[in-house]
Amino acid sequence: MLFAVCSVFNPKWVIPGVLATSPMPCGEDVNVVSKMFRCVVVLAKGGELCYDVSALVSRGVKVLHRPAPDFKALNLVDIHDAADSFCNKPVLASVCVWLLGLVLSQLS
Repeated sequence: MLFAVCSVFNPKWVIPGVLATSPMPCGEDVNVVSKMFRCVVVLAKGGELCYDVSALVSRGVKVLHRPAPDFKALNLVDIHDAADSFCNKPVLASVCVWLLGLVLSQLS
């Protein structure tokens, strides 16, 4: 059984105004996310989500679901490129808390 963990929504800008990452938002963060971003790339598996993706879609946010393989770091360039052809900016790459560290480790 998977347990979804969401934390305080506080996105970190990888490319200011273009691409941000954050731990998975909670259901109550959907309004804030939809005001800040035109697109969300969801990297969590369906069972790990702690919000209803359709709530973003109903607010005009495009959602690109690209589940990340277990315990594998994702390439931020690939995330950006996938979103670039699908989304208007700004884009949020939303990940599980454990995966955020792997994604951000590519910045150092």
